[in-house]
Amino acid sequence: KFQTNALIARYELYEVKYHWLSHGVKRLVIQASFNCPQKVTLFVVHLALGKGIRKKQLEELVTIIKRVQSPLIVMGDMNTFDGYGELHGLIARTDLVRGPTLKSDPTFPSYKPEKVLDYILTTKEVEVTRYEVLPVAFSDHLPVLMDFKMR
Repeated sequence: KFQTNALIARYELYEVKYHWLSHGVKRLVIQASFNCPQKVTLFVVHLALGKGIRKKQLEELVTIIKRVQSPLIVMGDMNTFDGYGELHGLIARTDLVRGPTLKSDPTFPSYKPEKVLDYILTTKEVEVTRYEVLPVAFSDHLPVLMDFKMR
């Protein structure tokens, strides 16, 4: 069984990197940059199901994110069953702010969405102009569509 993420972007991606977190089965972080018109770096994450492992992964993610100087978008399956609370440390130790995810936008399971597990965090330079959970069952989560502009 494979654990994967997908990223479809309007812009040409460059500086694509894959970070393998040291703990967990779900541990891939995809990093990609694009210009729109300035450089933006995107991280797509898929974190572990276990809270203890996920906490270690979030610590590693802080270190990875702090290396990047451009505006950021961090999004993906955070598997934080208690909502944003688990992300507080990540937000507090980086320049990230909460994205538009609402309790009314469940993404899991895709056949009958009841839980919000997929989140978007950005730096202040990024303004999310559209956020939509798409009703397409490609996997066990519904995909999220996001449009943004630079402030």
